[in-house]
Amino acid sequence: MVGDWTKDLSAVRAALSKITPSTPLELLGFGGTVAAEANDPAALARGAFFGLGDAAIAALAAATLDNRFAGVTVVGLLSTYVLDGAMPAYRYGVLVPGILRWGDISLIAALAHCPVRVESLVHPAGRPLSSKERAAWVREVRQLSRRLTQERKDDIH
Repeated sequence: MVGDWTKDLSAVRAALSKITPSTPLELLGFGGTVAAEANDPAALARGAFFGLGDAAIAALAAATLDNRFAGVTVVGLLSTYVLDGAMPAYRYGVLVPGILRWGDISLIAALAHCPVRVESLVHPAGRPLSSKERAAWVREVRQLSRRLTQERKDDIH
């Protein structure tokens, strides 16, 4: 599914570029709103939502595979495909078969052809990353980018 969504985003970019060729196009992907009380019926009755990663991963992948985007902003991005013993809180449509033999979400971000703004990151179980965990993730993306592209990846926030 992520591959299909990524192709769709590139197709939309191509169509919009024909309409407004001089306008830079940026991606914005939402992974969903993560609620700590995702299994709490009272929280659901108040309008709490849960789920993560879907559009955020697709937007990041599109920015990696298509170098014509001006930037990408993701909200509620799944930080890793590696499960830490908890049940995953995301839909299985975000899974990419065999991806961990190749890399992880951090590598996808490192390979993006444009500035990447990550508004929020979440664990596979749906819990938001702490500021320390987020800083470590950003550091990893920057290190991967420098190793792979020989460029400084200071444009990930």
